[in-house]
Amino acid sequence: MSPPPLKTSRSHVVRYAAILALAWTVTIIVLVLWDSHQDRRITEDLAFSEGNIHFDKDQAFRQWVNSHGRIYVPVTEENPPNPYLAHVPEQIIKSPSGQVFTLLNPASTIRQIETRFSKLYGVAGRITGLQPLRPENAPDPWERNALAQLREGAEQIHEFTQFNGQPFLRLMRPMVIQEECLLCHGQQGFEVGEINGGVSISVPMEGYLAREQKEQFERNVSFTFLWLLGLIGIGVGGRRLQVHDHGRVSALEQVRQGEARKRAILDSALDCIITIDGDDRVLEFNPAAERVFGYSRNQIIGRELAEMLIPPHLREYHRQGLRRYLANGEAKVMGRRIETTALRADGETFPVELAITHVERTERPLFTAYIRDISDQVEAEHALRESEERYALAARGANDGLWDWNLVTDRVYYSERYQDLLGLKQQEHTASPEHWLERIHPQDRLEVTADLEAHLADASAHFASEHRVWHEDGAYRWVLARGLAVRDETGKPYRLAGSLSDVTERRVAEEQLRHDAFHDALTGLSNRALFLDHLDIAVRRAQRVSHYRFAVLFLDLDRFKLINDGLGHLAGDELLVTTGRRLAECVRPDDTVARLGGDEFAVLVEDIEELETAEELARQIIDMLSRPVSVGAQRVTTTCSIGIAWSRNSTGYSRGEELLRDADTAMYQAKLQGKARYAVFETGMHLKVLSQLQLENDLRGALDRGELHLAYQPIINLNNGRVYGFEALLRWMHPERGQLSPLDFIPVAEESGLIVPIGRWVLKEACRQLQKWQAQFDPWLSMSINVSPMQFTEASLSETVAKLLQQLQLSPETVKLELTESTLLDNEDVSSRLHALRDLGVGLCIDDFGTGYSAMSYLHRFPVTVLKVDRAFVSRLVSGGKETVATIVALADSLGLEVIAEGVETGIQADLLRTVGCRLVQGHYFSRALSAGEIGSFLEESLWCAGSR
Repeated sequence: MSPPPLKTSRSHVVRYAAILALAWTVTIIVLVLWDSHQDRRITEDLAFSEGNIHFDKDQAFRQWVNSHGRIYVPVTEENPPNPYLAHVPEQIIKSPSGQVFTLLNPASTIRQIETRFSKLYGVAGRITGLQPLRPENAPDPWERNALAQLREGAEQIHEFTQFNGQPFLRLMRPMVIQEECLLCHGQQGFEVGEINGGVSISVPMEGYLAREQKEQFERNVSFTFLWLLGLIGIGVGGRRLQVHDHGRVSALEQVRQGEARKRAILDSALDCIITIDGDDRVLEFNPAAERVFGYSRNQIIGRELAEMLIPPHLREYHRQGLRRYLANGEAKVMGRRIETTALRADGETFPVELAITHVERTERPLFTAYIRDISDQVEAEHALRESEERYALAARGANDGLWDWNLVTDRVYYSERYQDLLGLKQQEHTASPEHWLERIHPQDRLEVTADLEAHLADASAHFASEHRVWHEDGAYRWVLARGLAVRDETGKPYRLAGSLSDVTERRVAEEQLRHDAFHDALTGLSNRALFLDHLDIAVRRAQRVSHYRFAVLFLDLDRFKLINDGLGHLAGDELLVTTGRRLAECVRPDDTVARLGGDEFAVLVEDIEELETAEELARQIIDMLSRPVSVGAQRVTTTCSIGIAWSRNSTGYSRGEELLRDADTAMYQAKLQGKARYAVFETGMHLKVLSQLQLENDLRGALDRGELHLAYQPIINLNNGRVYGFEALLRWMHPERGQLSPLDFIPVAEESGLIVPIGRWVLKEACRQLQKWQAQFDPWLSMSINVSPMQFTEASLSETVAKLLQQLQLSPETVKLELTESTLLDNEDVSSRLHALRDLGVGLCIDDFGTGYSAMSYLHRFPVTVLKVDRAFVSRLVSGGKETVATIVALADSLGLEVIAEGVETGIQADLLRTVGCRLVQGHYFSRALSAGEIGSFLEESLWCAGSR
């Protein structure tokens, strides 16, 4: 074992000298502080002494003055008559010579003496009190505080303080009232023995402190000189001790350093170093050996090497070799590096590399073994062999193509699968990397090269690039190339290997997904997300470019729900596709057409100068979409309502969503104005829309609240003047807006879908009222009930009517269902529903006949029983419209249909209708619409009943 590090005499001397120097320094500092403390005490004692002397002088003079009674002095500017002694007899006397004298009280005498004394000696004194006769004798703050303490019993008050910016010792003693003092202070109520003030002394400290600082400086110089002499003495003594012991310390230090170097070599060696003697006993075992074999140095020193570190099957071989070398010097392994197997403390064997040397000693032989654990190396070699085998198998069986680029030789290996992916033959593909780069699509080549260079420059963890490459079939394929660089110890790449995958199908699918994300699946048009993106771009451009203008058209198909529900969803989808195609035909190539959802479309018209351009486009679209559409074997006709939002609107826009919202608002306004038209957004439309929305909300609860009711307009038979029946008309008594016309709320009900439950209620209520009147007045009274297009499309309509007829025991022919011409589309579904209703026996009326889509084919194919002549034709009877009405009546007679004329306002109109053969009429000329209660009175009073039909 190496000896522990020696503590040299030099280090001892230095340490002891430092301790002595520190102790000497502390001693000098203590002496300096003690001396400073004593100087301060002396300074303060001198100042106190001077202050007390001043007090004694003041008292002595005061007693002298009082013992001499009255003192008179000539009247001067300094000594005028004292106003506080005016009550004293003989305050002023005159000498025989005529000189005037005044009585001088003791306080004034002392004040004058104190003033002169302070000018000569610096010590200031004065008399002060809490109730001074003279204002100049009022106490300052320090004196006031001191007087308070004196009154509490203190004999003297003193304090070192700053006064007028200078250091002072301030003292105060109490002034007790004596007999002589009552001459002045008796009038203040004082009595002998009371404290009425004090004598204040201020001793200047500046001179004392200056003397103290001077003496302290001189002593500090002396102490410093003494401290330096002590340090010099300590240093000289220590140096002499070092020289005396230098030889011995140097020898010991050399021995220690040699042992330390030896130990450092053993401890820092990465390989195991083990020393044994001729008996195979372990003499040295370094830390690396401890880590590798798992034994501590103490556990193995003195133990036999073979038993501890050599596997059982090799121990005898080791022992024989050791004996042979000791006997004749023969050594097969001495001085050579060999690979063998060693044994760990836990019994595990592991591969090692071994070298043994013989250390010559006179007393006995020693052997040192240098051992290296090569487990990682052996494992790496094994893993490399397996990796090479796996790589060979992967290259033969992988679905991806493999490539390996030797950056030193600039040659590339391409696997067979790689060549198959590109349709190559072995002889057609060279090993040059340029051949690979040339096949890359020109638009992708720069990006691939940049990615490749970034990885080779160690700027990326791996190389990965999706790009297009040329296939031998003449098309480009999307491929994913991945690779990883192999670098030397300096970080320079010398090899790049990777794979190539065909990702064409995935890229095509991704492109389709991207397209689907921004396009409508049914029409192929842009969807809402893409439209808003284009619209936001237009808004930002308008903010940057002052002359740039654009408009947004919001379209909604009229009656689409009726067609979709009536003909089925496939027919509705076909109509939407046709609508999208027609819209695309109307716009310019740079404009954007989108389907927002359902039957809502939008058009972005960019770079226009005037609003009229957008309005003209709206008119073209309305005209285009109003043309009949072939849906399967049927032809249907629909219209659209359009709202326009103009980018030049004074309100300004910051987001595309705002324009789309305003265009939607304008579209809603156009729909309320009668459909098949357009409206340009105005600021006030928001209020109108809000009003309509409020009306819709109110309408939702109107039925439950009993606000809806029916009015009934009589239908008159002109041949006998009797009541033929009634038409049920819906009315709404709004709680705030009063009686509302159907024109105010029916469009809202149709748009919101509320028309369906309201229509059911109207049907039930009208039939219930008819049953009541038939029982009370005439069983042949009829009731005409309006059915909305949306209600007509309900599959349960005929079932509902059948249940009502059965429950109320009504004759079917007395119930007339009125349908608008727009409802009667030429298709089998509508025809079947009409026949289902007619099979029940109810009458079917075409309302407003002649104003819409009427045609002879409708009248021949549909089981219609009544035609109602629109009031527009009736109003023109006198001005030449008689022939039109006569034609309608003649047509109805030829088909066996009944005719009812609406809106008869005058007797002349009634007479003309009678002459053309129209026997049934209704209008204000005969009666306005009446409530149920009024109808009963009307029938009772007039007895206008059906009678003969």
